[in-house]
Amino acid sequence: ALEVAFREFPEERDKLERTVGAMEAAEQDAIEERLKWLTESALPALARTPLLAGCPDDFLRALAAPLTETSHAVNEEVVRTGMPAASMLVVLEGMVDLESQAGAKLQQLTKDGVLGEAELLGLFDMRLYTARAITACRILEVTKDALQRALCIPSAGTMKEGLERLVASRRKQMDTGMPLCELPIGAREDDATVRAAAIQAERLYVDLEHSLEPLPDTSALGQHLGVLARGRARVILANGKEVMALPPGSLLIEGLLAEFGAQIQLLSPDCRLYRFRRFELEAAARMPVQQQPGKVRTMAQECAGWFYQLRLHERGVRQKLQERLNSAKGLVAIRQCHPCDPCILDWSMRRQSSMKRAQQMRRKKAEDVGGKPPLLQLPLLPSPSMGTTLYRSWTPGSPRHATTKLKTGQRPSPSLPPSLAAYPVMRLPKVHSEPLLRQPRVRLRASSRGEKSIR
Repeated sequence: ALEVAFREFPEERDKLERTVGAMEAAEQDAIEERLKWLTESALPALARTPLLAGCPDDFLRALAAPLTETSHAVNEEVVRTGMPAASMLVVLEGMVDLESQAGAKLQQLTKDGVLGEAELLGLFDMRLYTARAITACRILEVTKDALQRALCIPSAGTMKEGLERLVASRRKQMDTGMPLCELPIGAREDDATVRAAAIQAERLYVDLEHSLEPLPDTSALGQHLGVLARGRARVILANGKEVMALPPGSLLIEGLLAEFGAQIQLLSPDCRLYRFRRFELEAAARMPVQQQPGKVRTMAQECAGWFYQLRLHERGVRQKLQERLNSAKGLVAIRQCHPCDPCILDWSMRRQSSMKRAQQMRRKKAEDVGGKPPLLQLPLLPSPSMGTTLYRSWTPGSPRHATTKLKTGQRPSPSLPPSLAAYPVMRLPKVHSEPLLRQPRVRLRASSRGEKSIR
């Protein structure tokens, strides 16, 4: 039929061929643009999400194949609290503000921000917060149908088993209130807000040989809180110095740890470590729940009681942890090299050398004056002022060294020069005089008078 039509209207053949060629070229451009979008935007964004990080490339390509992005203008509402949901949203570009049902500010998400992981896994069937674009943004929506189709590829068996175990673990956390019930905040496992928060807690698996790197507050998902529910761990600095020990039931403020470059090292194999996103925790605490028949408590006016206790507990933990980190950082800083260290070391060596030389000089002077052998180098000679008996009893030669020490407060002999008064004093040998000379002077005078009277 086309050949007959072309023979009757040959001028239309060229027009139709040009139209078909343009359509094929447009389709080829669309395919190339789609492949470029998948390679540069969709696949990297999916690989950076906490839920899909580390997944094989073929699984991510199968998941991203049917996905599309949506654009939102400034102040446009992306999702609303309470609306049905079965997808995860990833921010590709722009900024999104999260609010509770009553308008309380929860968090501000930037590029690579994620919300709705629990909805994608089928753990929730509605949104817990309202997302509003504060700048022009692009949002990638990962639907549950796309996830199920990606799990059907032949190489996705391991991924399917892993997601099933993850869902079972999250449901078990919801039933036991783990890990909020391990904190001293009065949380009960039968509280609906506690169950809603526990189901969104991410369990972290860390080997004993490695340390956990905390997430900073400037990350795409905002502030994070960690909970050590079981086992023992410790906070260490980058150089391995221990800051403080972490017993079971410890609260970890990851932003503060990341600010000081600290890490978390597990010490026992039975450790159970969990991580919360602050905005998900607060959204669960502000979730409207039915308290009594005919009365609904809105969390914007009154949060759950455990949330207030958590904030008080967090304040005390932050203060203690900051003091420990400042002390540890100060110890590390004082041990680092300083430009003045060579000068100080040279001055210290010269000072020690001078002190040693002065000590040797004092010791030499003490030996010369008479503190320790060999005492004086020249023999002592009797003084011309000595008496006859003392002069005759004098024995030339080196004197004996002093065997007694000066008492406390006793001053050395005044006969020594002032410059040597601080050194031990030489003690002269005891003079062996005649018995008559040892008597008091009064008796000597009396005896001499008696001799005169007899004469």
